[in-house]
Amino acid sequence: MPDLNCTYRPPPIKCNGFDPRAFRWAQTMRLAVEEINQSALLPNYTLGYKIFDSCAYPLTGQRAAMAVLNGQSEDDSPTCSGASPLLAVIGESGSAQSIVVSRILQPFRIPMISYFSSCACFTDRKNYPTFFRVIPNDDYQVKAIAQLLVRFNFTWVGLVRGDHEYGRFAVQGLLRELQGTKVCVAYQEIIPLLYNRKRALEILQVMRSSTAKVVVVFSAEGEMTPFLRDYMTQNITGIQNNIYPWQLQHYLQEVTFNIAGEEVNFDLKGDSIPYYDILNWQRGMGRNIEFVNVGLFDGTKPAGEELLIQEDRIMWAGHQSEVPMSVCSTSCLPGSRKAVRRGEPVCCFDCVPCDSGKISNQTNSIECTFCPDDFWSNIERTVCVLKIVEFLAYDSLGIALTVISVPEKNTRQHLMGK
Repeated sequence: MPDLNCTYRPPPIKCNGFDPRAFRWAQTMRLAVEEINQSALLPNYTLGYKIFDSCAYPLTGQRAAMAVLNGQSEDDSPTCSGASPLLAVIGESGSAQSIVVSRILQPFRIPMISYFSSCACFTDRKNYPTFFRVIPNDDYQVKAIAQLLVRFNFTWVGLVRGDHEYGRFAVQGLLRELQGTKVCVAYQEIIPLLYNRKRALEILQVMRSSTAKVVVVFSAEGEMTPFLRDYMTQNITGIQNNIYPWQLQHYLQEVTFNIAGEEVNFDLKGDSIPYYDILNWQRGMGRNIEFVNVGLFDGTKPAGEELLIQEDRIMWAGHQSEVPMSVCSTSCLPGSRKAVRRGEPVCCFDCVPCDSGKISNQTNSIECTFCPDDFWSNIERTVCVLKIVEFLAYDSLGIALTVISVPEKNTRQHLMGK
């Protein structure tokens, strides 16, 4: 991190390993530029580019942005010496880096088009007027996840996020979407931005000890890759972790094009049309991991119709085809009522049998109701039954009670007369 007191020059950030996926993104960008230059798409113009590696750190992204704006390296020219030939920036991947770079580009009105920054914060056009992206923002992502949780009746879930804006805004959005549903959060944990294995093992211990069998993770690859590696070594079972210049800006705001039959455009907030494939991680015949498409989320559909799931194609943890349960407390059967545990979420409760003379005839009743007069509860406390009227038989016991009753009456009359 930079020295806030500016007492020394900060050392360069070291990249943690090689990311093949990011390298493929760069190669795709290079190929796209070459194809455009060889076509008649931009006659009399030739596109050029420079590729910088931010190493997934905001500080490195900031340095790259300052260098490319001046057209020279940071070391050769510490101050800007002229206008930049830069027309646009493609990137960044992470939301944290995009926030920094976008703020640097904003005064120059240079548009920035991201392919992977999904933080909902970028919809604020006042703070990010030159930012665009070809990935839907997290408002749609968390809506899709919330609908999945409700669809499969996962009412007790854990939340794990990275320590950055993407994770913070995503969790806030999911909690907002879950309001008014029956889904409760068992715990919230944060994976450090600079990965710390000790802290990661503490998070895994929380996951292991919790009764929540579903975990929702909002994380970037940088911290998620080592976290999953440690997760595999801990032998945790049953967890479901698998259901991710000014004139030019004006034209970008109104552009529409098609790729492989899908329309791509930007709305007034710089966002693209929300559309997600829902992938299920499955182990193939050769023990390799396969990604199987089991549904989609189309944000252009009316509310309640966005989610389409093919449940028969889903393979849950342990190669199970049956939807697993992830609840804090099992449902209270008829004949009992729910009693919320003090200091715990409403999803956690005890089932208390109804008292005599009271019943409940529905699952998860919050109270037991009294039976009417001349009625009583059955043994199961599920229905009210008519009270049985019993008459004494005229046998020896009945005769004895009758004899005792008559003298008592005569005695009372005698005493009253006297």
